[in-house]
Amino acid sequence: MTPPEIELDSPIVAQQTMSAQASVGADIKTSEIETQDREKSSPIIPQSPPSLETESIIHTPISDSQTTDTSASNNNANEVENAISIYDLYSTKKRSLILFVNAATSLILPFCDTVYLPALPSIQSDFNTSESLVSASVSVYLLAIGVFSLFWGNFCDRYGRRISLLLSLITFIGLTFVCLFSPNIIVLVIFRALQGVVIAGILPTGQSSIGDIYPLHQRGMALGLYTIPLLVGPILGPLVGGGLSQSLGWRSTFVALLILGGIFLVSTFFLIPETHPYFVLTRKKTIAEGRNIIEAKDLRKPKMLPFYDPILFLGDTKLLSHVLVLPILFMTMFISMVQLPIVLAQPPYNLNEALTGVCFIPTGFGMLVGCVITGRLSDHAALKFKPTVGRLFYSCFIAWITPIAALIFGWSFQYKTNLAIPLVFSFVLGFGCSSFFPALMAYVSGVKQEKAAAASALVNFLMFILAGVGVWVSPSIVAAIGIGPLFTIAAGLCVLVLAVECAVVYSKMTNTPSMIDESGETQL
Repeated sequence: MTPPEIELDSPIVAQQTMSAQASVGADIKTSEIETQDREKSSPIIPQSPPSLETESIIHTPISDSQTTDTSASNNNANEVENAISIYDLYSTKKRSLILFVNAATSLILPFCDTVYLPALPSIQSDFNTSESLVSASVSVYLLAIGVFSLFWGNFCDRYGRRISLLLSLITFIGLTFVCLFSPNIIVLVIFRALQGVVIAGILPTGQSSIGDIYPLHQRGMALGLYTIPLLVGPILGPLVGGGLSQSLGWRSTFVALLILGGIFLVSTFFLIPETHPYFVLTRKKTIAEGRNIIEAKDLRKPKMLPFYDPILFLGDTKLLSHVLVLPILFMTMFISMVQLPIVLAQPPYNLNEALTGVCFIPTGFGMLVGCVITGRLSDHAALKFKPTVGRLFYSCFIAWITPIAALIFGWSFQYKTNLAIPLVFSFVLGFGCSSFFPALMAYVSGVKQEKAAAASALVNFLMFILAGVGVWVSPSIVAAIGIGPLFTIAAGLCVLVLAVECAVVYSKMTNTPSMIDESGETQL
């Protein structure tokens, strides 16, 4: 059954409608009374019409201080818009030219050291002197580079890159003339040491110059290219020097150094400008064309600091164990390079200078390959592990091939084995030594962010000092106990520092987080 329909005009509906209307009307009246009561109890706040309020804001007078602030803001905005970085002062072509000339000039440092290594037996014979004094002509060169690299770093910061490079090359050429005409071994040793004093300025000057012209995000690539001649030098030096010594005598190696030094001096004079930021902005303001330099506010007049400042970093526990590894590895490798021509000139090998120079190729090639491969592994480790100490992880283990190669290299010569064996392991020795170089230098610059150049100078100082000492004492040790025991001692030192290094790196990676402290140095 369906419900009955209700007619709208029926008496019942009409009555219900009238009742509902009366109820609604009562409710409305009650609401109006309550609203009036609230308005009486609350204060009345007059409100301006929107149009009047808008006109009031538009026509409010502006004070003089507000006008000044607005002008200053506009000027600051214009200055920011007009500002450029100091790196923008150099075009890509100019940067590449400066990089190329500086990198080529850096070749002279390892070339000068290794070019006459194949001729050491001939020098000993010509001067009728001892093997120790002949080796001293190599060791004093290394010692001088190590000590005076600390001085030249401060010097080029205080007086500029260009003047430091020119001064270094000019004095090097003069000293090479004396070495060329040395009448005896004492004069040769003294002036070889002075060569090391002045040539030590090449490396810090070139590295800092690259840092002056390349921004941070491009600097790693630029410094990698700059390093290539430093690694090629140990290959070219003995190869060229062996051929010259064989055909023209050992003094011809110093003629080659004179020619090379003259070429680099001329190219530096005409192609390398001053790049030190302070001197660029104070002496050459016109090159910025009146625009503001972003970095200008942070520049201060450089001061000459004590040359021993970087040595104080040895008291820093974040560096001590790490910076001792590479110098020991480098010393071991350099002892092998000095002993190689001496052993090859003796029976059963009896090689001439030219063939001896060829035998240096494996060591140099191993260094070159080692730096390239482990440099990439170092960057990978920095991303995979911690950005500071984790960078050393792979290099710690790869470097263990150095003591193994040193043992086989030394004892193969002790027992007069086939020449192929020591040459193969000279490649391994070069690879192992260089495997720690890129990782350590990147780590040092990360830990000492504000003093990266000084920290790098400390590593160079230790490398060349220990290499010089090792080369100096190695002939006496060989004469006393033999070449096999000599490299057993060197391998033992490598094992010692690597064991400590692995323990330290593992401990820091597992126990201590990496962070940046208030001074800008990385805490490990």
